[in-house]
Amino acid sequence: MLYLDYDYEGPSPNALFRRGKRVTASPESIINDIESLPGRSVIHGHFQAKKYAGRFPNAAYVTWLRDPVERIVSHYLYWQRSRIPGEPQWEQFTAQQTSLEQFAQLKFVRNLQQAYLIPLGVEQFDFIGITEEYDRSLELFRRLFCPEAQFDATARNENPNRQGKFYDLDPELRKKILQSNERDASIYLDGVRRFHQLCEQMGI
Repeated sequence: MLYLDYDYEGPSPNALFRRGKRVTASPESIINDIESLPGRSVIHGHFQAKKYAGRFPNAAYVTWLRDPVERIVSHYLYWQRSRIPGEPQWEQFTAQQTSLEQFAQLKFVRNLQQAYLIPLGVEQFDFIGITEEYDRSLELFRRLFCPEAQFDATARNENPNRQGKFYDLDPELRKKILQSNERDASIYLDGVRRFHQLCEQMGI
């Protein structure tokens, strides 16, 4: 079973799939019995770890981390090229023509990775992927969870303003953004260490 949950704080998953086909049953009616179902079940999406932490004692926890400066720049550029009518924060962002430096100081974008991971520490994750090492991360995931599978590990960059792994950013602005995301920076460094440990264990 595949549960999709893209509700940051909501009470339950948004959709449910079985063998690639959407299930009409309400996800809430099944989620509490997920460990009794045959085969593997996965909850995938964008949600806080605390939403499910402790509910499924046999679960494997999986996450991806990104350099905090790169994450904020990516978020900013995504909002610049997107339309999200009805989203108050986006509408204010657009109306005020918010600069990257101003955007990086907004409370709701700072230390966002920490907000998603708590109360879990990086050492509690069975897999941590690093965006800047995308191909290697996918190979680590494959070896950990589905060694029999083969898939395309080619990174596809959807942002036309970025070349390579990092944005071309003024060093002083990069420093300011990093200083305002110290908790995310610490988590990222811990995550990179955890990632390298797992790669070493799996011979990657």
